[in-house]
Amino acid sequence: MALLFAALLAVVSTSADAGLFGYSSYYDCILDQMPGVKNDIAASAVMRSCNEKAPNRDVETKRLTFFGMNRIECIKKRAKDVGSERGAIQVRLACNNLYDD
Repeated sequence: MALLFAALLAVVSTSADAGLFGYSSYYDCILDQMPGVKNDIAASAVMRSCNEKAPNRDVETKRLTFFGMNRIECIKKRAKDVGSERGAIQVRLACNNLYDD
């Protein structure tokens, strides 16, 4: 039963990041959409799109650090494929707002 609960929790948490249920905040959208962006023009387009999809930038509680994910791991994982300085800054801001150290 505990294994089933853990599997369900993992699926729900990754589904929320993927935007299947909509984005709970601007920062969730940034973390989902910014990886792979190669220039500042594309990064600006992602930022505008995320602002339209999820203008809420308030984060009531930070995410739990299950499976070793924390602020630094988030930045390393999500910003590594961002070729835009502006996009990488947005990823850093999102990780700082969503995760603790």
